[in-house]
Amino acid sequence: MLQAPPDHAAPPLASKDSLYLFTAIVVKRQPLDSDATGVAFRGVWRNLDVATKELRDVHSTLLQAEANRLANLRPHKAMVVLYGVTENPPSLTLECCPGRSLDVALYAPTPVPFDTMTLLFITRGCAIGLKRVHAEHLVLRDMVARNVLLDEYRSPKPTDFGMSRASKFSERVTMSTKLPIK
Repeated sequence: MLQAPPDHAAPPLASKDSLYLFTAIVVKRQPLDSDATGVAFRGVWRNLDVATKELRDVHSTLLQAEANRLANLRPHKAMVVLYGVTENPPSLTLECCPGRSLDVALYAPTPVPFDTMTLLFITRGCAIGLKRVHAEHLVLRDMVARNVLLDEYRSPKPTDFGMSRASKFSERVTMSTKLPIK
């Protein structure tokens, strides 16, 4: 659990158990990506490479809910690490995955050339990540290529827990026939 340094006197987002950082602590170095939800920057925090996503038009309770879901996940190599959140501007600071998102790697104007074994490795890694999420009793409702980050070893890590929700053991599994295909 992260605590703000004592020289910063801002209240936590929700409670003393919340993760919070301050933008002055994360040194932003370069923009990584931009989409309808916000802008991602690569930066450094406590000598770690991090990615900070500044979110647009996000209510603080939604940010808080996503951060709490991520913070409550047990650490695992198939999961992205949350380092902290800020409320102003609303942002999440996560482990930096320099391999880009899976959709960019697959569909960019200059896509990454993947051989069959690498594609199988990525597919297996996505399955392991989803298994981890489900073991934590969460349903990740927006599992698409743009929400899968690749680390430096091309290991996939699911991200964007904004639409996830807690699962119940008694729920039936259903499948939607409407898919977000571009």
